[in-house]
Amino acid sequence: MVRQLLLLLRGQKSEVVIVSAAPRHIFEEILVGGGSDGDCTFRQSTMDAGGVKQLNPFDVDVEGTRGRVEAALLERENIVQREAEWIAAEGVDGVVVDVAFFPIQAATRANVPSVIVSNFTWDSIYAPFVSAEALARITADYACASLIVRLPGWIDIPCSATVPMVTAPLLVRSTMASRAAVRERFDLPLDARVVLIQFGGHEYKLSWGSLKLPEGWFGLVCGPASSLDPAALPAFMRHVPESTYLPDVCAAVDVKIVQQYHIKIFLFRRSWSASWVTGRAPRR
Repeated sequence: MVRQLLLLLRGQKSEVVIVSAAPRHIFEEILVGGGSDGDCTFRQSTMDAGGVKQLNPFDVDVEGTRGRVEAALLERENIVQREAEWIAAEGVDGVVVDVAFFPIQAATRANVPSVIVSNFTWDSIYAPFVSAEALARITADYACASLIVRLPGWIDIPCSATVPMVTAPLLVRSTMASRAAVRERFDLPLDARVVLIQFGGHEYKLSWGSLKLPEGWFGLVCGPASSLDPAALPAFMRHVPESTYLPDVCAAVDVKIVQQYHIKIFLFRRSWSASWVTGRAPRR
C-alpha cells in the first residue's frame, strides 16, 4: 500500500513516513528504492494493541489478547497525545491507517484528515475476546476517520455506519524477478513442484527431520533465522531470508501453506507523509 501511495504522489515532491511497530526490514525494499520523486522514511512506534495475540500460527491466545487490548486502552491517552504532538511538529497533512485506531484519534486531535485503508477494523476482530466497553471505545476512535477505503475480502466495519466509504480494487505488489531467477537463487529445479511455508513470523516448533513432502517436491520456509536453524532443514527444504522480496517467491512456487494476516501500515506529512503499520491478524 505504501508503494501505491508513492505512485499516487509521484511528481508532487511529497514525503511519506512509515510509522510502525513492525521491524524496519519489512519495508526495506520501499525505503531503499521506493521513494521515487518523493522521500520515504521510517519511524518505529507502537500504535495500539498490536493485533490478536497467538499461541502459535493457528491458535489465538484469548486471555492474552484481552489483556493486550486492555493494556493498550490504559495507555490510549499517552499514545494519542504523543502522536498528535508528532503530527503537529512534523507538519503532517494527513494520516492513512491500516488499521490502527489510536492514530485516527491523534489525527483528529491534530486537526488533520485520516483515511482507513483496509478490509476490516480491529473492533470486529476483537469482538469475541474483549468487553463491550472496550469495543465501544475502539469503534469511537475509528468513527473519527474522514474516509474509509474498503478493500476486497471485507468483513463488517462498524464505523462505516457514520464514516463515508468507497470501495477500492485489490492492491498487490508486482513481481521484480522471474520464476526462473528465483528458483536458481534457491537451487530449485525449474520443473519441480515447490511448496512455500509461511506463518507470519511465528516460531516454528516443528521437527524438521520428520517433515515429509511428496517425492520430487521441494519446500521454501519463511521466518526469522532465530526461530529455525537453516542447517537443520532437510535437503529438500530451503530457508528464505527475511530480506527477500516475497512477491517474487510467491510467484515462483506451486503451493502456499500460510497463515493469512494483514500487515498494517500508514500516515501523512508536510507535502504528504503517510503511515502507520500495526500488527498481524488471522482471518477466519
